[in-house]
Amino acid sequence: MAASLWMGDLEPYMDENFISRAFATMGETVMSVKIIRNRLTGIPAGYCFVEFADLATAEKCLHKINGKPLPGATPAQETEAQGIEITCPRQHR
Repeated sequence: MAASLWMGDLEPYMDENFISRAFATMGETVMSVKIIRNRLTGIPAGYCFVEFADLATAEKCLHKINGKPLPGATPAQETEAQGIEITCPRQHR
């Protein structure tokens, strides 16, 4: 059964292709990426949902990348690099 991760603190340049490629560089296959956008402006809201084939893959990715910069991300201008926050929503049965 497919499982999704919520990712926050995304930069505006991080589109669906960027997110998919970032996980691909870690050896993971993404089923889909849904960037959440402002309904009126179309501007990205800074978060997305990433769908994986199963819960085990989603959890593995959660542990690999949570709090760390995405592969290929432009370094932050501040002295500390910002990490991506991701969570694995609970499965409802």
